[in-house]
Amino acid sequence: MPTNNNPLPPANVEAAAPVAEPEWNGYTIDELQRLRAKALVKRELGRMQLLGMASNMQQSVQNNGMRGLLFNKNQVLGLKKADYMLLAFKATRLLAKWWLRRR
Repeated sequence: MPTNNNPLPPANVEAAAPVAEPEWNGYTIDELQRLRAKALVKRELGRMQLLGMASNMQQSVQNNGMRGLLFNKNQVLGLKKADYMLLAFKATRLLAKWWLRRR
């Protein structure tokens, strides 16, 4: 009678061996071109979206004054962190110029 209390049969070591994966040789020229084109399209779309948003904000300010920009839900909710950072930078630069001229 075996002294092993394990109810499972012994494991087959050959079946449990890991499957060797082929070594990765990098991207092909076609893949690199596709990835580059994809990145350029994403950058251009982001740029166009930002320009469109800035244009809409400018129109809103021209039509309704600053209050139209601040209280328009669509404009405020559509902004991302980078947009807020850019607006804060521009506002700070504008206020600094005003402050220095006032002195």
